[in-house]
Amino acid sequence: MVYQKQSEDIAARFTARAAELRERVGVEIADRIVDRSPVDTGTYVMAHIAGTGLSDESASRSSHGKPRGRNPAQYRELARSNLRRSVSAAAIQASGTIWFRNRALHAGRVEYIGWPAPLFGNPGVSGPGPYYVYADTRAEVPAIIDQIAKSMGFETR
Repeated sequence: MVYQKQSEDIAARFTARAAELRERVGVEIADRIVDRSPVDTGTYVMAHIAGTGLSDESASRSSHGKPRGRNPAQYRELARSNLRRSVSAAAIQASGTIWFRNRALHAGRVEYIGWPAPLFGNPGVSGPGPYYVYADTRAEVPAIIDQIAKSMGFETR
């Protein structure tokens, strides 16, 4: 009976530490996504979400008609807070994969295409990007996991 209780305590502590690792990794990924996000109207940086399971949200955020040249620091802090809240909720909801995505209608342009010439009909003018926000962050995930696991006292290989 004592052995069973000790085994249950060990399992419970391991489960709690694994959940903490998962959440800390998710928060670090969220921070890097936000830090890499361009801010013009604020739409893209504010459209990041995280979750588990299937996403039923489609791209729905548009920057059409919004003022440009917004304060990046202000929008990044608000976006960081929102995305961290999503990560924490996802980490609590279930085990397994936490996904990240962006609901902005122009997310594909930000990530993969950018705004090549001709921009606004001018063949000599191109816009910014692509930024590879998610691709660059995804490439860092193994190092993020390793760093956080080591800081928590886990051995990694």
